[in-house]
Amino acid sequence: DLMDLKDRKREIAAGKNDQVDSLFHYILDGNYVKAKSFLPEKHRDFFIEGIQEELSEYVELFGKLNTYEIGGTVPLPWQNPNYETVVYLQFEQKTVDMTFVWIDDALYETLTENERVYPLIWNIAPIDENVIVHYNMLNGNSKTFRFSASTGKSIDQMELDNNRKYLKVKDNDIQQ
Repeated sequence: DLMDLKDRKREIAAGKNDQVDSLFHYILDGNYVKAKSFLPEKHRDFFIEGIQEELSEYVELFGKLNTYEIGGTVPLPWQNPNYETVVYLQFEQKTVDMTFVWIDDALYETLTENERVYPLIWNIAPIDENVIVHYNMLNGNSKTFRFSASTGKSIDQMELDNNRKYLKVKDNDIQQ
């Protein structure tokens, strides 16, 4: 049933969070042998070497890697039941995001400095039936969208609140 599916997805996400957390714990300790144990065996060396190279490049650019924070794991909406885990790497001069993409429960790829994993995908949350909020997990900015639909099939009017700058669209006319 639906609740069992949601519980299963939460359980998988928590497991991926723990897996990436352990991976970075051992990477920061310099224990790459133990870090490898948290990756799928098939491409373990490939991913560890790639992560090591990227971290070295970022250390040169932004100083020492001080810490990391697991941003969370979410299902990929267009490829269910696959997931992505976001990690924020906090260097002395900059925080860099790194995304782990999991396909069929195996690590598929890592991406860095994306700010959004795919350009047309936004993190949104419905507030009520006519309001949604987009939240950027990297910089903490949010945007509120208000809309109305008289027929229930198409939007008649939409308002964007972008940090107190408003943009309204009504009947295909943009009003500022």
